[in-house]
Amino acid sequence: EMGSQDLYMKPIILRLLIIWLADSPSVVRCFLSSPAHLTYLIELLSSPTTSIFIHGLAATLLGECVIYNKGGDGSRDAFMVVDAISQRIGLTAYFHKFEAMRKSPIFASSGSKRQLSKPPSRSTSSEAVGPSDIPDEDQNGDDGGGSLKLDHPLLHLVFDPAFVNFVKHLEPSIRESVVDLFSHPKNNVSIVPAMLEQKNGENDKDYIARLRLFVEKQCNEIQ
Repeated sequence: EMGSQDLYMKPIILRLLIIWLADSPSVVRCFLSSPAHLTYLIELLSSPTTSIFIHGLAATLLGECVIYNKGGDGSRDAFMVVDAISQRIGLTAYFHKFEAMRKSPIFASSGSKRQLSKPPSRSTSSEAVGPSDIPDEDQNGDDGGGSLKLDHPLLHLVFDPAFVNFVKHLEPSIRESVVDLFSHPKNNVSIVPAMLEQKNGENDKDYIARLRLFVEKQCNEIQ
């Protein structure tokens, strides 16, 4: 069972990573150098029990791995990240994570406040919220489903006006880049999952029919 400390740490760590990866291809490359990081983000986004805030933060971090990814290594480039999103999550479901977080009361109210502080940066990323802000005991912070309550004080610290506006400005670039890379696969070759490779004994007619179904499904997701 997940302890309360884990529940508090997830949004803090995701927030810090979002700030650290921003506009830094070298940090993105370092982050993706461990395959476990991408796998973990995909699992977070795929989990039905994860809160809308964790979903939204994970989607933002994954989006940064696309828009700030300047690497040429095929195993870690932006095409690989978009491929993982389309196959494991689906573009429609992925973009919905942003919408759900954006429509939440905390995110909406914080984003409408006048921003008096500077946008978050690496040098200030740990000033707003850190481990010291985590309570020693869970005081009605867990909603019983492995996520923080929507009105939990920690969420107000994580989603301060500066950070919310920072994320809101990132979202359009993430959407545009993900759709563009999905629509124009690397080397103009369609990205096909391993499960759709032609099987032994499968005739060309049946194979083409399966590919068409796959393409139609992906096209419907981005409409």
